[in-house]
Amino acid sequence: MAGACSQPCTTEACQPCPTRTCQTHLVERTVMTPTTVMEKRVVQVTKFRPEIREQTYTVYDQVPRTRQIQEEYTVMVPEQRTRTVTDTVQREVRRNIEQQYTVIVPHQETRQATRTVCRMVAVPETRMVTQASGHWETRPSGQSYTTAYGSEESFAGPGAACSSCPQPCSVRVWVPEVIQRPVTVTTMKPVYEQQPYQYTVTVYKSETRTRTVEVAEWQPQQVTRQETYTVAVPQKRVQSREITEYRSVPRQQRSQCTVMVPYQENAEVQVPVCRYVAQKVTVPVETCSSVAPCPTDCVPQPAPQISARPSIFTPFHLVGIGSSNDARTWSSNASTIPALLGIPSASPFLPLFFFLY
Repeated sequence: MAGACSQPCTTEACQPCPTRTCQTHLVERTVMTPTTVMEKRVVQVTKFRPEIREQTYTVYDQVPRTRQIQEEYTVMVPEQRTRTVTDTVQREVRRNIEQQYTVIVPHQETRQATRTVCRMVAVPETRMVTQASGHWETRPSGQSYTTAYGSEESFAGPGAACSSCPQPCSVRVWVPEVIQRPVTVTTMKPVYEQQPYQYTVTVYKSETRTRTVEVAEWQPQQVTRQETYTVAVPQKRVQSREITEYRSVPRQQRSQCTVMVPYQENAEVQVPVCRYVAQKVTVPVETCSSVAPCPTDCVPQPAPQISARPSIFTPFHLVGIGSSNDARTWSSNASTIPALLGIPSASPFLPLFFFLY
């Protein structure tokens, strides 16, 4: 059975092994909270002040001067000349030649063929015809009878008016009859026959014939002629013309200008500074008691199942870092603590905060 001793032992040795108990209490801790404050600082700034100064610079005036020069230039003068030119021309020469050509000549031919002819032939036939006939009969009034078409009818007739008479009344009725009799009739039936016939077709045959045609040939011939052409002959000429030259004459000129002169000046400016302020906070801390080892000569009874307690996390739930369970709690909540305290996750003071804690 569970919890029984492997060897005889005392009652106290066979008791269930003790379990560890934990308690949570509040502990006051001091943390450094970063705070941004504005402080005055004296810095050097560069400013500019306008100053009026005189400067001397050199300007060049363009002075014109006119003079006569002799200049030689070349002109192209047209000149007419004559030369002998030999050209090669194509002369047309005509001659008669015999030429063979092929023509298509139509011929009429008679051919034999067979065609199918339909001819109508009178054929006598015997057919049964039905003829409606009948006769008149005198019958008592009110009597039913069967007609030739198989129906029963009852005629009161004009004798019904004399039903009160002591003598019987009779009526004259038409009794139809259907008679079948053979009749010989003549019908026209088609008869198909193969009939030979002749037809004429046009056949085209090629024939080679000879004819005389006149052809033109082009033969080259040398022809001499005189032609006049124009050439441009260069000629040198001299002409006088007036030119204007400009000479630069320097002179000194003074002017005033405004320049911006830099100077240094001390100024007070507001600078944001990050300061750490000590702050007292209260955090819950969980402490667990140590347990004695189980006896070696007894099989310990199973400990009762304890449900996992919910993790209530506060901004400074950092206790029991030495145990594995609390280390996991620290690693999972380390990223949440700065956000609850208002410290940005990208702040350069975040490692210092955890170190001071």
